[in-house]
Amino acid sequence: MCTTQKIKGRTTSDNELSLIGMMEAALMALSYHEETLNDQNVFPVPDGDTGTNMLKTLTGVLQHADNSDDDSASTVAKAMWQGALRNSSGNSGVILSQLFNGLSQSLSGKDFLDVKKFGMALQIANVKAYDAVSNPTEGTILTVLKYAENAAREENSFTASLSKVSEAALEAVADSPNQLPILREAGVVDAGGLGLWIIFEAIRLYVETSSPIMNLPDQVLARPEVHTTWKRSVSHLQLPGAFGFCTQFLLAAPKNNISFVRTEIAKIAESVVVTGDSSLLKIHAHIDQPETLINFGNTIGNVSDIDIQNMDTQFHDYSSMWNEIVLKRSRIDSPVISVLAIVEGKGLEQLFLDLGAGFMAGGDSYNPTVEEIFSAVSSCPTDNVVILPNNKNIIAAAREVHQLTTKNIEVVETRSIPEGICALMELDDTKNLIENILEMKKAIGEVQSAKIWQSKRDATINGINVSKGHFFSMSDGTLISASESIIDCLTSLLENSTECTELVTLYQGDLIKGDAASEIISSIEIKFPQIEFELINGGQPMCHFVVSME
Repeated sequence: MCTTQKIKGRTTSDNELSLIGMMEAALMALSYHEETLNDQNVFPVPDGDTGTNMLKTLTGVLQHADNSDDDSASTVAKAMWQGALRNSSGNSGVILSQLFNGLSQSLSGKDFLDVKKFGMALQIANVKAYDAVSNPTEGTILTVLKYAENAAREENSFTASLSKVSEAALEAVADSPNQLPILREAGVVDAGGLGLWIIFEAIRLYVETSSPIMNLPDQVLARPEVHTTWKRSVSHLQLPGAFGFCTQFLLAAPKNNISFVRTEIAKIAESVVVTGDSSLLKIHAHIDQPETLINFGNTIGNVSDIDIQNMDTQFHDYSSMWNEIVLKRSRIDSPVISVLAIVEGKGLEQLFLDLGAGFMAGGDSYNPTVEEIFSAVSSCPTDNVVILPNNKNIIAAAREVHQLTTKNIEVVETRSIPEGICALMELDDTKNLIENILEMKKAIGEVQSAKIWQSKRDATINGINVSKGHFFSMSDGTLISASESIIDCLTSLLENSTECTELVTLYQGDLIKGDAASEIISSIEIKFPQIEFELINGGQPMCHFVVSME
């Protein structure tokens, strides 16, 4: 049991505690339980990435801390905040980063972390976290952080404070299904909140015993699988490099489970994201030799849909893209506003490009970090930049980019591809930035959007039963319809849309092959003769259709 009440930023002795040691313990715990967090997905789709996003944030924290100039708590905390900010992605990662914002501010000019500074850090983090998201919701990681902050005020001992913080955080996690009925119905707790408790508990055990080994309590496990020891080290966890190849492919009929695949790929590549189920995995990684990754994939399954992008030439590619955009927007010689859309799918990329926007990769299968969005923003040829996130899990990261750039950044909080397209259609180079933003925000409300997915497990959501393998539609986080037939699912979706719908645009995903999409359209048109239908190849990798209703 350690009795010290002051913790340095970094130490050279194994007998001393440090901020870096605390976060290494947290990273080890989070790394081991990453899949459990990803599995706490409410909806039966392969996009659960809360654990992955939080892990990216902590990895960035430690890499920046390792490069800090001295051992003081102030310097190390400042470096941690920069690492957290730049490498946060998704709502959970951005909210977690505010913990390090709080530490950086509370430890400014200080050599040690103590109980008072820890409590102050949580207070700052709590305020910043609620400000970081556009629609704060209780029963999520925000509530867990609030409970922790309140508990930290009650103790004068650092070890006692950590115990209270962990206890309060766990209480909030276990209570999250009572605050959010959709969690209760899905039989899960809030994944981000659970991840934050894992971090607090790992820190507590590190400070108290220097041996942070733990299990997850049964009351917070959706599908209990209690782990008794960590099997992974932090040595292979790396931040995305500036060079190499962004390599993506589908892996059908994998011989091994998703955790094994992710762990093995992480040994040879960086920025690893693996999503999917026992029948199909989506692989994303950054690696110097893509053939090594592809060869590994072929040893454990069937590789298809390979996409390799040379990141060494990314900036040059961005420049070429913006030159093409200037030519398209030839109404004036030099546009004063750049629009950056975050999309995934070759068809959608080309569509946004044709409409006058630059693009970067991101969506359901991968939430870009603040640093990655910042890099894309830096390539924009104008000082005024509008970001279209086009996904509710990317908005928070987009909102943080302004802290890294001197450019004038405006985030139009588009939550879907149809919203992004409607906003972009309002771009007028003859108007100033504010006028364009007002028109774009107004346009968002003029379209309904939804997605058609295929369920990866049995589930009950919003009182609707969804069987594994069946299709279901979702609009803004609400399940609308479900059916064994994709045509029936789409029919029910349209029947539930507004009566004034005149145009329906279907953006076809990669999961629909051949003429299947055209055949679906033909069947639907008979049922809705008053509606005009349009089919566009979107190429999105994870959902069958993105649906726009106007």
